[in-house]
Amino acid sequence: MTEARLSRRSLLAGGLALSALATAAPLRAQVARVEGPSFVDLAARLRELTGFDPLPRDLLSAFAEASGEDGVFRAGIMEDGDAAAQRRAIKALYHGILAPEGDEGEPVRLGYASALQWAAIEETNNVPSWCGGVPGYWSEPPELPG
Repeated sequence: MTEARLSRRSLLAGGLALSALATAAPLRAQVARVEGPSFVDLAARLRELTGFDPLPRDLLSAFAEASGEDGVFRAGIMEDGDAAAQRRAIKALYHGILAPEGDEGEPVRLGYASALQWAAIEETNNVPSWCGGVPGYWSEPPELPG
């Protein structure tokens, strides 16, 4: 019968295995803390609420990031009963600013040029600070009436 000996190699392998288990536990706990709908589900619901399909990706990403910590707000958007959360989300996408609930905190700027307020009037108005017309249109003299 052979005698079991503890070698440096087996001691190192055991230590590494214990270390891997110790670092995996907080990661599992962190995954369990993530709440609310996925980005795809949230985007689909926001398209449904606003009537815009597709929604600008940068606006959706900024909205998801700004509302990411508030699982209750994001869950309220997904439910049919929470009209206040849905109105707040629609207002944020149209204005490009996510206002805090109540008077707590500062508003989060989501985007200016990609806000839906400009898409609603795009046929009649240019976004302020954007040139209106084809490139180089200002180099031609204006057309005079009749």
